[in-house]
Amino acid sequence: MLREHRRWFTVALLASLTLSWGTGSQAQPAGTARITGELPIDAVTVYSGLASVTRSGEIDIPAGTSTLVLENLPAGLNPAMLQLAINDTSVQFSNLRIQENFPDNSEGNAGNTRESELRDQLQTLQDQRLVIVDHIATAQSGLRLLDSLTGGDAGSRTAVNADELATLISVMSENSALARERIRSANIELRTLDQQINEVQFQLDQVASNQRITSRVSINLQSSNAVSTHVSLTYPQGDVSWTWLYEARLDTLSRSLRLFRQAAISQGTGEDWQNVSLTLSTATPSANPTTPELQPLFVDTQRRRPVAQQRADGIEEVVATGSFIRRPASPGFNAATTIDTRYQVDYLIPGRISLTADRQQQIFPVDRIETNVTLVSRAVPSRIAQAYLEARFDYTGESPIQNARMQLYRDNAFIGSAPVQQMLPGQSVRIPFGVDERLEVARFDEQQESGSTGIFNRADVREERIRYEITSRHPDSVQVEVLDQIPVSRNEDITVQIPREATDADEADVGGEAGLMLWRVNLLPQGTATVRHYYDIRYPQGTEIFVSP
Repeated sequence: MLREHRRWFTVALLASLTLSWGTGSQAQPAGTARITGELPIDAVTVYSGLASVTRSGEIDIPAGTSTLVLENLPAGLNPAMLQLAINDTSVQFSNLRIQENFPDNSEGNAGNTRESELRDQLQTLQDQRLVIVDHIATAQSGLRLLDSLTGGDAGSRTAVNADELATLISVMSENSALARERIRSANIELRTLDQQINEVQFQLDQVASNQRITSRVSINLQSSNAVSTHVSLTYPQGDVSWTWLYEARLDTLSRSLRLFRQAAISQGTGEDWQNVSLTLSTATPSANPTTPELQPLFVDTQRRRPVAQQRADGIEEVVATGSFIRRPASPGFNAATTIDTRYQVDYLIPGRISLTADRQQQIFPVDRIETNVTLVSRAVPSRIAQAYLEARFDYTGESPIQNARMQLYRDNAFIGSAPVQQMLPGQSVRIPFGVDERLEVARFDEQQESGSTGIFNRADVREERIRYEITSRHPDSVQVEVLDQIPVSRNEDITVQIPREATDADEADVGGEAGLMLWRVNLLPQGTATVRHYYDIRYPQGTEIFVSP
């Protein structure tokens, strides 16, 4: 319903008469009725960094020619993005004009008076802060002077008798202690004053966020008869944003995962949104909508050193099992209505919402997802002798889940947060859940174990012999994956071979990454799995090789 309503706005605007825009006041034709009023904000759609605000209401329009004047609209309205719709097709409109109204700066203006009071209070506190800073600087200068009197060249000092020396030491000690006490007291005052400055600045930001300049929109109307009809005006507003807040809760006993999604919204548009219909949209109107263009590439004979490619952090696509389940939300959880298209998703927050223009975040629940998962512990022993638990499932939902940072809970214990990539329908998903402390991971260099140098060089072969052992202390069987890599040759004279005694990998070039190898094992309680990671590098005699990312 919301999307159809928005399309009707556009159709109504395009089908209307040509509009003319202006900023100054124009004389109203003689005999023309004037209809003055305000349309309350009824609906808001929030994008990334932008909001589409719709004001609407019932307007009584007389027969014949009239002028509709809409007051107290925000300043800076963009005529090209203003959308006006009148529900009754018998009413024609034209000659739409925008006029800005500057604020009343008289003392009777309560908003301006409050802002002036706060600005004066802030200036007074800042002046007091400067005085305290000056006192600290003066006391520090005194300490440096006292230090200079006690130092310097002994031969250049004037001789003094014992009584004078005792008096001098007493005075210097007293002055030094007094200066240090002044510095301590001033620093305490400074901290208190900074807190007061922050509080006043916060209050000022809230007051100053309100619009000081308003706009008036005048529209010439022509109606064949008197009607009461629905009128709406839609315009964009900046200084607004929303972000995802994700929470994942894993129950390892039932092997189920609950994913909660919430949205944090803040706005400083200068208009309070009171009792509005609120929609969050994943569309990005601020992004460049055009396809990028490619420029010609040229090649010459200069040899360039290849740039090492870095592996992107994030969730890899791997084959996983799990069934996606949508269950009714728990009591008290009122999920948003999802409006899905092929290219964007909108979320209509239930009920009517109020958001003040104070840039403070408000959080709204969006939905909850529950799914069965497969638990797999993955180890990368060449980096760290630990295994990490992952929950895996196939996402079969209908709407994409956007990327965001996720708070992670394992068996009701908070274990940290991690970024998650966008989940698209049909994708396999891995979500990390921290260290598996019931798995012991050990790495052995077999050459060092036999007493040799570990990695020994022949004339044309470098041999790598590493053994990994993973032992389970779980009461049940667990699935474990071991991940490592072999170097990939960039030179046709260098070859990398895996000897027959090595443990065969279950998957090579994991995730499309050359040389990445994966071994899968199912460990029984108190069981141990061994992975022999062997490879040979063969290269021409008399040359040196190096292994790098």
